[in-house]
Amino acid sequence: MSKQQVNEIFLLRSLACLAIVFLHAITFSKYDSLELPAAMAQLLESGQMLLMFGTPMFIFISEFLLSYSYPNRLPSGFFTKRLKFIALPFLTMALIYALLFAISHYPGDVLRAFLIQSIRNLFFADFHGYFILIIFQFYVMHALFQKLRMERFSPALVMTVSLGITLAYLGLFNFSPPLFNEYYWKRLVPIAFPAWLAYFTAAYYCGRNYAAFKAFCASYKYAAAAVVIGFAGIMLYLNGSGVIEAVHSKRIDVLFYTFGVIILLFYLASRLKRIPTPLLVVSNYSFAIYWIHLGLQVYIMPYLIPVSSPASVFLFIPVAFALGLFGSLGIAWLLNMSGAGIYLIGRTGPSSAKPVRPEMSSPRASWPDTRS
Repeated sequence: MSKQQVNEIFLLRSLACLAIVFLHAITFSKYDSLELPAAMAQLLESGQMLLMFGTPMFIFISEFLLSYSYPNRLPSGFFTKRLKFIALPFLTMALIYALLFAISHYPGDVLRAFLIQSIRNLFFADFHGYFILIIFQFYVMHALFQKLRMERFSPALVMTVSLGITLAYLGLFNFSPPLFNEYYWKRLVPIAFPAWLAYFTAAYYCGRNYAAFKAFCASYKYAAAAVVIGFAGIMLYLNGSGVIEAVHSKRIDVLFYTFGVIILLFYLASRLKRIPTPLLVVSNYSFAIYWIHLGLQVYIMPYLIPVSSPASVFLFIPVAFALGLFGSLGIAWLLNMSGAGIYLIGRTGPSSAKPVRPEMSSPRASWPDTRS
């Protein structure tokens, strides 16, 4: 019997995708290079912080669906399919973004710049595709958890220990000076599995126990809302006071904020009878949007709206968001018309998201879709 679709995931995935596109629209407006009024600069940076749940929630979703779909063992050919439909797009997009970087920043020495940036992208995750390396670590850890039969242990205990490891690791990353070369420290340390272990174990047990997790979200919806509001305030205070100046998702406060957002959104999604069609489209094309949008925002937008004043920043951001979203959808649709699209942006496309009976449901429960 096929498992029922986890309709809540469509909403979480679409909102995570929109948050990332909006976050990058703010980031690549380059507002921090202008002399803006202090209140305006703080508003934009606060907006960035509040959108930081996007990538961690994507990563949570990847393991949640994996655990939900394959709670006991991975199917035959699992890693082969992931190499074909996920690792290969990582390889091609790493090279494409290296080429764009070289052409844009080193027009007089493109080949050398391309080779150097390709190595950085592929081996040090020096571009936004770093999340793929985290997801592949999750694949290995998922297989290991199954082999060790971690379901025998108390989920609360395992998640608590994992949370402690992640907090200690992120504390070292955020508050300690680099223990080795700063470039490698900033690139390699954040993508190692301890930085994401808390997300992995929570997703592992929540996916295995979908009904219980759904009930938990309903029971603790107000607590989750309090966590979201509370840690949003903490993030903004720490950022504004300079205690943690770095604006990224590998912060301790972002960890708790993201968990609150996940629980609250999961509950709200469970109350919907049907996922709105626009959000369903974004969810189905989220992998492609993630890959494509940054190229449009970084390499096309500056020619459309040069940012030279506070007014241009506020014009740049919504246009960059729209271009990143709708431009990515258009390019993804065109790529899917050819056989090569699957190797550039992975499998994307339509699926349903409506209440269905378990015996009639689709087994689609992967992100991105990697079924043969």
